[in-house]
Amino acid sequence: MKRYSIFKKSSKFYWSNDRIIFTIIFSCIIIYFTKVKVLKIEENEFDKYLMFLLLGAFFLGIILKLFRIFKPDPLRGELDGFLTFELNQITAEEKIFKLDEIKKIRITNDDYYGKLIGSGKSFNSNLSNGVNNLCEIILLDGTSFVYNYELYNSDDLQKIKNELINYYKQSKLDFQNLTDILGVSSKESQEFRKSIE
Repeated sequence: MKRYSIFKKSSKFYWSNDRIIFTIIFSCIIIYFTKVKVLKIEENEFDKYLMFLLLGAFFLGIILKLFRIFKPDPLRGELDGFLTFELNQITAEEKIFKLDEIKKIRITNDDYYGKLIGSGKSFNSNLSNGVNNLCEIILLDGTSFVYNYELYNSDDLQKIKNELINYYKQSKLDFQNLTDILGVSSKESQEFRKSIE
């Protein structure tokens, strides 16, 4: 039995490095063009302060990014409760889903703590918190439950290989989803299918 922390996203607005820096930069640009193009005010000392603020914001963004170069940004939500995988059931927080009540299980596991994300064009960290993984449980009556969960290592779900294979054998998990989760390549998939059936 292995359990994973459930992540609950926050709906609150938050100020990230990007939002702060780009707000300052775009505000400076808008003020400058409004002053010059709309109000037709000639360039003066104020423009130098505006340019200094714009460049200062840009360099501040670079400094803030350097401070987070080896750490992900703070979580925008909270870890609350656990997702537990067992041979004949899945428990999410206090809800118990018996395997014979489940129609289909879909799982993604392609995010983990410290994974390199983004293009580097942002002032935010390029490292993931590892909480962008999903477990969807669809019951026989059509009710669906979706949970985000945290992975610390890229191969953490391999620790529940037996449970996942059992879900597949019970026709709750698609074979393609199983091979994706376990990192089985398309070349190895036929051999893997034979080994578990």
